[in-house]
Amino acid sequence: MNKADAYEVHVEYDKTAGSAKVFEQISEFFKSIDNLNDAIAQSFSTNIATNAIIEKISEGSLRVWLVDIITKMPDDKLRGYALDPRTLLGDLLVGLKKSLIFILSGVSKLNNRQKADQAIELVASELEAGELKQMGYKLNKEKLLKAMSGISESASKFAAPPTFVIKGETYKVDSPYIYDPKDLPEIEWRTSVTRSKFRIKKPDLVGDSKWTIIHDKTIEAKILDEDWLKKLRDREFSILSGDSLDADMRTEVYFNRDMLEISETNYFIVKVYSVCPPQKQTVLPI
Repeated sequence: MNKADAYEVHVEYDKTAGSAKVFEQISEFFKSIDNLNDAIAQSFSTNIATNAIIEKISEGSLRVWLVDIITKMPDDKLRGYALDPRTLLGDLLVGLKKSLIFILSGVSKLNNRQKADQAIELVASELEAGELKQMGYKLNKEKLLKAMSGISESASKFAAPPTFVIKGETYKVDSPYIYDPKDLPEIEWRTSVTRSKFRIKKPDLVGDSKWTIIHDKTIEAKILDEDWLKKLRDREFSILSGDSLDADMRTEVYFNRDMLEISETNYFIVKVYSVCPPQKQTVLPI
C-alpha cells in the first residue's frame, strides 16, 4: 500500500492525565481501528491480518497519519482471482473506513439501530461490487458492529472527539454507537438463572466494574443487586479472603447462527442472599 492511502487522525487528550493513562487510551483507539480493518478483510479469509501503522506525527499535537498495512495474506490463493489483491483490499479498507466513520459522526444523524443497519448494508454492497467478490466472501456482521462500537467507545475517552481526514473528507467520531446483539436477527439469545455459592476472587468495592468469581471456572460477573451493594459500601458487613456469595446468577449466551459460534457469554449476579465464609476443614485424628 502506498503513501497516497494514508489518512489523518487527530486526537486531543487530557494533558493533566498521567502518561501511562494517555498511552493506554491511544493504544486502545488504534487497536479499535485494527479491529475494524480485520472485520472487513477477514470477510475473504481469516488468514488475512492488518495493522494500522503511524506514518507521521506532527509536532505540538497528536496528529498522526496512518497507513493500513496488510501483514498477512494468502497471496498465491488470491492471485487466482486478482492480479494485485493487496492493492484491491487496501483500497477497499480506506474507502469503507471513510463511509463507516461518517456513520459514527453527528453529520449522519442516525440512531443506534440505523447505524448498525447502514454499516452492514454499506459493507455488504461494497464486497458484492468489488473485484475480489469472485473469490467468495462471508461478512461477519457481529464482528463489524463490535469493531465500530469499539471505535466509538475508545473515542469517547479523549478530551474531544477524534477527527478523521480520509480522501479529503473530515469527520469527527462524535455520535456514539453501542453494539446490541439484538440488532442482528442471526443472534440467538438464551438466558438462565441459577442459585449457588460463588467464591469471590476479586471484588470491586469502589466502582462499577465486574467481579471476578469462581464457579467451576473463573468468570467475570456484574453485580446488579444495588441494595446489597449499598449495604456493603455502607460497611454493614465485610468481605474477607475466601468468602463466597450465596446468590442468583443470570447467564446470557449469544449464539451466532450465521457464523455457527457462541459470540459471547455474560454473567450477572441479580440477587445476593448472604456472604458465606469458607468451610472449615475437619482434621481427622491420626
